[in-house]
Amino acid sequence: MASKYPDQAAFDDSPFETIFRYNISWTSIMVKPIVKLAGMIEYKVRMMDGSLLGLFKNDEGKWEESDGGTTPRSAILGNAIDTYYLI
Repeated sequence: MASKYPDQAAFDDSPFETIFRYNISWTSIMVKPIVKLAGMIEYKVRMMDGSLLGLFKNDEGKWEESDGGTTPRSAILGNAIDTYYLI
């Protein structure tokens, strides 16, 4: 469950918004990094419809939902989080 970017989230655990393109539309999510243990980060993600979910990177480096496993949605949202940290 370690993040690929533990240093950024560990030192800046402020919520952030990231905007990304999904299919033909632009959308945004609000993200709050939560440091669980050293190097273990879960991201609380609020979708535009108000739903809340948890995301983390599994041991294979794939994004996974806290209660739903690896899904296409977790991969898309995880990619948006990764892209945010690259900027």
